[in-house]
Amino acid sequence: MSTRDPLAQYEVASASKRFKIDDENNPCAAVPESVWNDPKVIVEKKMDGYRFRLHIFNDINRLDSRRQSVNGGLYVEKTDSAPNIRDVKLSDLTGTVLDGELVAGKDSNNVAHALGSRATEEEKLNIRYVVFDILILKVQMYEKKVMSSAARF
Repeated sequence: MSTRDPLAQYEVASASKRFKIDDENNPCAAVPESVWNDPKVIVEKKMDGYRFRLHIFNDINRLDSRRQSVNGGLYVEKTDSAPNIRDVKLSDLTGTVLDGELVAGKDSNNVAHALGSRATEEEKLNIRYVVFDILILKVQMYEKKVMSSAARF
C-alpha cells in the first residue's frame, strides 16, 4: 500500500509570485495562458468579496468571519445578513465547515453594503457564497456516545 500523497502530482501556484499586469480591466491577464491550461497547476481566480466560514447544520447555516471582533473577542457573525445562504437546506452536509467568500455586485464595496444594516432584502438575496476550501467534512456529533463509551473503561 502506497502512502504517497495523491495530490503530489500537482503544484500550487505561489501566491507570492507576481506577474506584470498588462490589462488593468482583467487582472487574470497577468497569469500566463500556459498556467491556466496546465493540468498540473491549480489556480483559482480571486473573487472580490469578504472571506467567511460557512458552518452547516441540519436546520440552519451559520456564517462567521475568520477574525475576532475587537469588541468582546468573538468571531464576527453575519448569518442573518445573508438569508439565502442561511436558509439553504444542506442537511446531507451537516457538520461540514467551508471556507469561502461572500460576493455581491462588482466589488467588495457592494458586499459590505449588502451585509450592512441598510441593505434591502433584494441586495441581501444577491449575496453569493463562493467556496474555495473544505475545512471539515461532515463531522458527526458523537459527544454523548464518546462520553458513555469512555465511562466503560
